Amino acid sequence: MEQPSHSDQQESTAVSTTENQQQPHAATALESLFRIEELLTEILHSMAAQKRMLSMEEACAYLGIGTTEGYARMRAHVRTIKHGRRILVPKEELDSLIEKAKRTGRLFD
Repeated sequence: MEQPSHSDQQESTAVSTTENQQQPHAATALESLFRIEELLTEILHSMAAQKRMLSMEEACAYLGIGTTEGYARMRAHVRTIKHGRRILVPKEELDSLIEKAKRTGRLFD
């Protein structure tokens, strides 16, 4: 049986070291992606705080609901404005909806 040469052992050690180094990098990359997502959400909320009119997607994010539920229910409960193909929601309408939800305990009746 042939003994592995010194260079074979070094190569094997180098490969396993490289594999071990890649695992922490993958975890770090995933953590970075999650942080980027958090930052983008904060930016969206910050931008929404400054705007007086929000798109339906922004309005749903502002209320913390999904867009499917938002499209299904929001137009029946708040005044919306159609601008071309876009549906815009005045932020004051959303704030009124939130205040009503605080009193009734339900976002939508």
